[in-house]
This record gives sequence, structure tokens and C-alpha cells, in this order.
Amino acid sequence: MPAHVVEYELVYTVDGHDRTGYVKADPAPAMESQLGSVMSSFACTFYDPAQSWVPEVWQDFVVTHGETVVFGGKIISVRRVPQGISDAGYEVQAYDWGVVVNHTDANGRWDGVTDQSLIQALFARYLPDYDATTYVGSAGLNLGTVTINYRSLGYVLDILCRTTGWNWYIDENKALHYFAPTASDAPFGLSDMPDNETTFAYAKDSLQLTVDGSDIRNRVTFIGGVATYDMDERFTGDGTTTKFVLAHPYSHMRFTFIYPGPGLVSVGTLGVHEFGSVWNCLYSPSERAIYVDPTLVPADGATVRIGYNYEVPLTVRRQDTASWLAYGTTWFDYAILDREVFSRDVAVARADAVLAEYATARTSGSVRLYKPGLRAGQRVHITNAALGIVLYLHDRG
Repeated sequence: MPAHVVEYELVYTVDGHDRTGYVKADPAPAMESQLGSVMSSFACTFYDPAQSWVPEVWQDFVVTHGETVVFGGKIISVRRVPQGISDAGYEVQAYDWGVVVNHTDANGRWDGVTDQSLIQALFARYLPDYDATTYVGSAGLNLGTVTINYRSLGYVLDILCRTTGWNWYIDENKALHYFAPTASDAPFGLSDMPDNETTFAYAKDSLQLTVDGSDIRNRVTFIGGVATYDMDERFTGDGTTTKFVLAHPYSHMRFTFIYPGPGLVSVGTLGVHEFGSVWNCLYSPSERAIYVDPTLVPADGATVRIGYNYEVPLTVRRQDTASWLAYGTTWFDYAILDREVFSRDVAVARADAVLAEYATARTSGSVRLYKPGLRAGQRVHITNAALGIVLYLHDRG
């Protein structure tokens, strides 16, 4: 092991009891950091020589280094593995506290909310022991009225992040972090010439960078839900006109009223029904028009009032012209279908978030290091003097 690498002693606690002495070094414990509902995980193997203790699913699992909590969450799986002739060890996998968020449903209506105030209201109601204040920022998204029908808090957070382009995770201390991609810097940088105070070394020749243009998206079409609107149109008869063209094709006829005259009349469909004792008016979908039975022609000055519902599908298209020019005037189309979205502002924000991330070729990289303290979503400053570059990478776990 390189001279600058420090070995860290960890303490393992299960449901408040110190179980460090039962942790096996082989296979080595492993932690993977993730963002959002994917959740970070920790895996290790416990072995009690006395065979007096067995870990169980959904127990609290906390790993600490000194006064610092490295990982906190719930055990979600326990696998029994033989240890010798009659003894057994237990391979344990735990997920971070986000597993509780993903299993907690919300149901209700919230009026006049932003992304920040909705998150804080949800956690205050359903998970009050979580800190949803300290690290919860605001993307400035006005949501208006939000109705949630038995969706998990994790699902709601994921939808908000798709809309704003932000990230979220639950840390080891049950604090929710909701933040812009550039707002979470790592606690230290990496360098091939480290000072071991603010920058630390990474494994030699481990820095790899890749530019990938296989998933460019510079024109995004968002297809949302179908909104239904009420329409109440009024026409004035002239004694001869029997055709009245509507402003919109109707999805449901509420009423057609002629006064003075027959009053409330019935409306059928042209080509399917005929004028007679049942149908006083016929609707032509191709013309978007109501035809009145010639025997009931509205008199001069009579009011023809037609009330109906019509549907408008929410469709928004956003594009990045700079990307289009950069790639030889080529549009890379991408579509988002979410029938639960009825707000144009939300649709625009969702499409813009995709453009912000995918309008240009993506540069990804990896590096291997020895110092703990990084987690997914953090922005890591890396200096490589040999290559003459200084760059930021977002740690994805």
C-alpha cells in the first residue's frame, strides 16, 4: 500500500449494538455510493463464533469512523453462509436511509407550492425524523397545485429532479440533500502532486476520460396529459342559419339550448343518427359544427347556447440551436411521455433539464483513490500536471 494511504478502523453497529468484532475481513466490506432512489449500499459478512447472534432484515445498520458516520441505513438482505462444519456466517447487504423514503407513500393535495416547499411539507407530514430543511435548496420551480395519489416520496423526488435537473440523496444522518449538480463540491481535491491537506493522491495512471456522443439530445418533445376544458359558446339566430361552427372539437356535449324556441335540445352525430323525435341536432366532427333540424331553425334574434368539454393534449418542444450548429445542423430528437403532467411550466422545465445534460457529447471519467469521504453527486476537482489539465468530475459512485 502506498505510503500516503491511511488505514481506517470502522465501527459497525446493528440496532444500537456494536457488532464490529463479528465483521470478517475476507471478503472485505464494500460500500457503493449512489444518488436518488437507487440508494447507496453497504455489504459485509458477520460471523459470531458463539453462534449467539443473527442479523435480521430491516434492522438499523450504521458504520462509523471515529466521530464520523460513514454509512447509515437498513439491512435489507441476510444470506446464511457455512463457516466450517456446523457454524454459519451471514452475508449482509444494507441500503441507506433512502430505502425508508422509497417505501413511504404520500397521498393528498398541496396548493401553491414550489419544489422546495412541497418537499418540506411531505417530509414534515410523513417522515418528521428526517432533516428536510438544512440541505434542501430551491430550484425556483412553481408547481401550483400538486395532487399525489399514493406515490412514494422517492418517486416524487425523482420526478422533481427530472424536472429541475437537480439531484437528491439521504445521507448517513437521515438528512435529505436536494441540490443543483454544481452545488455540491467534494471536501477535498485530487492531484498527481498532492499537498495532503486540500488535495490528495489518486492511483497512478488510473485517471481515464471518455467523450461519448452516442446519446446527444438537442431537440426534446414533451408529451403530457390531456387537459379537459369547459366551453360555453353563444350564437344569434337569423331565421335561416342551421349550421353553427364551434371553436373546438368537443369531447363531451353538456347542453345545447335554443331560446326562444324548443329550449334544451338533443345532439346526435352526423352520419350515425338522423333528425327526428330523438335527435334535434347533429354534430359533424370533420366540420366541428352543430346542425339544427330545419324544422327547428332558430328564429331571428334567438340565442343558441352550446356548452361542451374539449380536450387539449399538453405538448412542448424545446431545442438547443448551438448544439444543432455544432453537430452539422443535425437534430437529435428525444421524446418524454408523462401523462401525469398538466402544467406547461413543468413540461418546459423537464425538457430543459434534458437539454442541459445531453445537448452536447458527454465527458465521463474514472479515477481510483485511497482516501474515503466522497459520495455520489459531489463535484471533484482533479489536477493532472503530467497531462496539463485541471477538470471537475461528478462522482457517480
